[in-house]
Amino acid sequence: MVVKVVGHPNLDGVKHEIRNEFRFHWKLSQRQCPHILDVCGRSVRPRELDPQLGYLYMSWAPYGSLYDLLRKLQDDPKQVDHRKQLPEPYLWHIFRALVEGLYVCQTGLTVAKDQPARDTKIKNLDLPKAPGWRPIVNPDIKLPNVVLAQPLQGYYPAYKAIKMIDFGLAFDDNRYSNEAAKTARGNIGTPGKHNLEQYSPLPMLPTYYNERIDIRSNIFNVGLIMISLMEGRNRTSQQGTSTTVARVKHDDTYDRANRPRLSELLYKTKIGIKRWEKAYDDVSGAPGEVPERWTWTFDDEEFMIGDAAPTHWPGPARKRR
Repeated sequence: MVVKVVGHPNLDGVKHEIRNEFRFHWKLSQRQCPHILDVCGRSVRPRELDPQLGYLYMSWAPYGSLYDLLRKLQDDPKQVDHRKQLPEPYLWHIFRALVEGLYVCQTGLTVAKDQPARDTKIKNLDLPKAPGWRPIVNPDIKLPNVVLAQPLQGYYPAYKAIKMIDFGLAFDDNRYSNEAAKTARGNIGTPGKHNLEQYSPLPMLPTYYNERIDIRSNIFNVGLIMISLMEGRNRTSQQGTSTTVARVKHDDTYDRANRPRLSELLYKTKIGIKRWEKAYDDVSGAPGEVPERWTWTFDDEEFMIGDAAPTHWPGPARKRR
């Protein structure tokens, strides 16, 4: 188990923040999606002095985050500068996991690994939903908020499982649907990870001022994660902003309405890894069976939960008698 600590200048504030984050994280973790880290509980313990602290209890993901993975990639002496990349099958694996995470946020449903059988071309808003489900939007999807856990049983076990975390800014009430709501809130999410409709202060394109922040915004966030991993550097949405804005103004293909649909992404990530395997190698085997060049080596934890303490650890100091 891992404990996330949330701080706030006053007790009412921390109660609200921890309650909001737990509510959305709990709803998602109850859907049994393998790409949402399980949350177990929450608590607030009042302190005499501020800040007040709230606690969120989650399952342990022992291999860090995608941000940590990217930093290791950049620091790897075996990588030549222009080839700082993760193996392509691992990129497909990560991409599929993130899209499945978005799918459960939007629908409250999980999707089998071998589905969909074809691109159904269903619009995001028309996807079937669990009874009573209200789509959850998380405007803070980014590299540090995706963690790496033990491999999934029976599904590409040579690769660490991808899990989404941090739903502190999530909402299900369409609260950022116009310029006034966005301006009143101020910064929504993490600067540098915003899409055009999420920028604060608002972008140069007035047409995006009253575009709601919804599943299409989250699809952009996932795309930014993937391009960062593909290029081996932490890309921000501000990089090349003036060029991007110019293109959006004059090229209909950049319209947010043309962002990929979830149904399209589910299908393409399913067939993407299969086509890669057909062309190159089978990577569905257990660790040790898949060639090292197609995987990523993680350092073992020095002190795995349930194992004995390493022999080189000094242990607690003993009092002299």
